[in-house]
Amino acid sequence: MKYQIVVNRQLLGYGQFVTEGRDEVNTFTILNKETDEKEERPFIFASKLRAVERRTIMKKVREVLKNDCFLQVHEKAGESGISGLCLSCPACWLFGGTYAPGEGKVQVNEKTKVSYSDAYPFEKIPIEDKTFNAVDEKRNITGQALGVNQIIGPGGNFINVIDIETDNENWIKLIVWSIEHSDRYGGNVRIYGQMKNEILGIIKSDKLEVTSWDLVNNFKNVDEVRKYLEEKFKNKLVKISITTTDTIDSIIKSLDESKEVKELKDRKKEAGESKKSKEKKSE
Repeated sequence: MKYQIVVNRQLLGYGQFVTEGRDEVNTFTILNKETDEKEERPFIFASKLRAVERRTIMKKVREVLKNDCFLQVHEKAGESGISGLCLSCPACWLFGGTYAPGEGKVQVNEKTKVSYSDAYPFEKIPIEDKTFNAVDEKRNITGQALGVNQIIGPGGNFINVIDIETDNENWIKLIVWSIEHSDRYGGNVRIYGQMKNEILGIIKSDKLEVTSWDLVNNFKNVDEVRKYLEEKFKNKLVKISITTTDTIDSIIKSLDESKEVKELKDRKKEAGESKKSKEKKSE
């Protein structure tokens, strides 16, 4: 079955959602149906949301399973991408990754199972330039300006939809838990990016029913979306929640023993054994 988790993400303070290398807020243009005029609004790339919630899950999986699985950049010059993934745990099965133990065709490629949409706001949100300065601690004075952060104002509600196809509801519970336990997104999170996530509904269907773009185009606010989901998908909405640490621990342990993760572990093991076999032949 296909599950769609509709999430409202409310920005509680200022947020810094920019494209690396450009340092400008990401924006899109939409027709304001009340004024019949086009307006520019900021939005949040799906990758900014996915990355945070992936790390939330990975951290919890490490705590529960005591495994060594991290997102790391390659250390050797000329290489790109990430390394450090164990490719043998629930987090790796859910978000995917690559295990390449050496040269040649011996590797494991696992596709992501969860798809995040970009998050769009219902209203126009101000974009501001904030200057940050050097500080002299001894004299307690502010020095020269070091640069400018382009940020968006607080209070905006961003609609986001997460899709996953599975017959095991524990995967949905794991994602729901990560949404509920993540609260800082974007850049410079020590200062910016505090968000409150609210799940408006979880649709269980044999097809994908909604998109974040359609929701922000057809409705004015969060309440209208919530009402639409309750009326349109009354027989397709499911309630899934995680309340205690013990529960999420047991869910992760159960997923680690699931058919999907066991198959991933077997492929990883075979790749490692194949590498050893090649090394012996070359000796």
